[in-house]
Amino acid sequence: MGDKPIVRDIKQAISQDLQKRYSTVEEKNTLHTASVLDPRFKSLPFLTTEDISDIYSRLVVEAASLQPTIRQEETSSASGEMDGQELEEPKPKIRSGLADLLGETFSTTAPQRSPFTQAEDEVKRYQVLHCH
Repeated sequence: MGDKPIVRDIKQAISQDLQKRYSTVEEKNTLHTASVLDPRFKSLPFLTTEDISDIYSRLVVEAASLQPTIRQEETSSASGEMDGQELEEPKPKIRSGLADLLGETFSTTAPQRSPFTQAEDEVKRYQVLHCH
C-alpha cells in the first residue's frame, strides 16, 4: 500500500528542499559518508551499486590517510609519559638453543601491512558485520 497523497506531497517537498541545500558533489559525499558510517544505513539502499562502491573506496582512502597521524599521536603521547623518567637501554634478547638452531626459519612476527591494506580490511569487515 502506498503513501497517502498528503504524505507523498510532504516527502516530495522535503526531497526538493534537500536537493537545493545539498547540491554540490562534496556535500553529497559528506552526507553519504556519514550515512555509511551509521550502521543503520551502511547498506546505502538509496544509491546505485557503483555509488556504494565509490563511497566505500573513499572511506578506505580516508581511513588509510589517518593511520600515520594516529601512530604519530601514540608515539608522542608515549614519549610524553617518559619525559620525567630516565631512559633505560633495551635489554638484549635471550636466545634459546632451539632459536639458535633454527635461526630465522620461523618468524613469530607478522609482516607489517600498509595503512591502506589495514583500512581496506577493516572496511570489508565493517561491511559484512550485521547490525540490528
